[in-house]
Amino acid sequence: TDLILECHAIFCGLFSPQSQSFDLAPHVIAVLNEIKTPVHSVQCPLGINPDSGARIGAAVIASSTISLGMPLCGLHRAHDFVGRHYLCDISITRDLYLKTGENLTPLFAEQPVIQIFPVTSP
Repeated sequence: TDLILECHAIFCGLFSPQSQSFDLAPHVIAVLNEIKTPVHSVQCPLGINPDSGARIGAAVIASSTISLGMPLCGLHRAHDFVGRHYLCDISITRDLYLKTGENLTPLFAEQPVIQIFPVTSP
């Protein structure tokens, strides 16, 4: 089967719309949104502000998005663009999670990837 993996330079806390070059983005986004091949985003769909979840002009409508370690704070507000949202264990230690005020380690007790949106019943 065919699929498209969409990744770009978004890292938690480093996003700045002023520093992002979106010259070709509207054209690429239009093509990605028109094709029938599923688009899967890593961290955040192109055109979505990962901190606020707001659109920055045109935005990719992903079939799914995978967050690495912790979901970006704005993604829950961008659910129309994120698609199915998965969280992947990247071996962040429990102590590091606790320093952020979170303890996500129990989430990965049984499997390294979990679906966090839409919420599924066990």
